[in-house]
Amino acid sequence: MKIDFSYDFAIANNPKLFEEKFIQKIIDFAKEFNIELKDSNKDFNDYLKNFCESAQERSLVLLIDEYDYHLSQNIENPQLFSDYAAVLRIFYSVLKNQLSKFRCIFITGITRYKDSSIFTAGNTIADKSQSVEFGAITGYTKEEIKTYFKDNLIDAVATRNSIKHEDVTSKDIDALLEEMAYWYDGYCFDSSYKTHVFSTWSVIQFFLDAEFKFKKYWLTSGGNPTILQKSMEKVVKNSENLVNHPPLKATLLKRGLHSLVD
Repeated sequence: MKIDFSYDFAIANNPKLFEEKFIQKIIDFAKEFNIELKDSNKDFNDYLKNFCESAQERSLVLLIDEYDYHLSQNIENPQLFSDYAAVLRIFYSVLKNQLSKFRCIFITGITRYKDSSIFTAGNTIADKSQSVEFGAITGYTKEEIKTYFKDNLIDAVATRNSIKHEDVTSKDIDALLEEMAYWYDGYCFDSSYKTHVFSTWSVIQFFLDAEFKFKKYWLTSGGNPTILQKSMEKVVKNSENLVNHPPLKATLLKRGLHSLVD
């Protein structure tokens, strides 16, 4: 079962509808693979539990992308944030109690909510976000690009330099990689800062561009996280308020005497 919380359940203001769509996802999956679910009272918790119990030991693989979508979308709405957190808490509680049914559970997202209330019941989940051994899992290293995108690199050099493919040299490729690094390298996801990776989305889009132009592919595709954007808006607003604020009066204490200054 593959679940993209920002696509399959992109409901940012209706936790109940989120539950209903999630239940339907379970029902459809069970039908497709002839899994017989026990009688349920249509409670979200029951559906999840019955679904897991109907499976054989270590037979399920669960992949979740953008697990944080609904929380980040409601970061400024405490009530909806809390309501979605409650639904997710049920979900991860069931996972914890049914771990013997799963061969693998892999969860990805943009914002780190590991220590939030949604995972208190799922504390068996290991956070690998900054693990050294997984430092390159969310990007391409330069070596990987040279190995797996060799033909693309030659094509890009030939197109950008208006030369024949057979005239492309290793020096030309290294020069292009340096320029690509300026635009798309520099991401680091391990706590020891050993591995730097290129943005996968930006690299792929660059190679798909017929003219191989350098652009801000990730940012313009919606790569600016909502929570970061809202935080930056607050910073700008607070800065403007500070600049436009009338002169402040402060009381200073010097050698036992009080004086007012602007």
